[in-house]
Amino acid sequence: MPQIEFIARAVIVRDGNILLARHIYPFLPGGHIEFGESAKDALKRELLEELGIEAKVGEFLAILEYSFSDDDGLDHSEINILFLVDGDFPKSQIYSRESHIKFFWHPINDLSVINLKPSDLKRMIPEIMIIGDRGIWRSDMNNEVRKRFLLSKE
Repeated sequence: MPQIEFIARAVIVRDGNILLARHIYPFLPGGHIEFGESAKDALKRELLEELGIEAKVGEFLAILEYSFSDDDGLDHSEINILFLVDGDFPKSQIYSRESHIKFFWHPINDLSVINLKPSDLKRMIPEIMIIGDRGIWRSDMNNEVRKRFLLSKE
């Protein structure tokens, strides 16, 4: 039975570059939120597991709903929750603790040239990080393109 996957994703930026992970295609670092776990805690856990780095999960940035069929024809539906993340991430090569994932830095203003998944992130990340347009919800389902959360500064 198809399920909705809840995924916490990290937006890690250094000197105009964003940290991306690659398995089959590039994606933002992070991973699945386990039952009873907060999105921020899941992101801290995933970054520690994948990179061995104690991350500082900060500001909520956006939510992106995404649906796709994988190479085996299975349908997936994700809710990606994006947070700004800081930590001791090297500015050069970053080594993965998981053999199937590679990490690399990519220019934030040049995301259109790579096959980033979910693809809406190619537009969202520059809007979030360069323009400062935060609190966005996007969905590729039901033709919903964009809505804005009202965020309060606490």
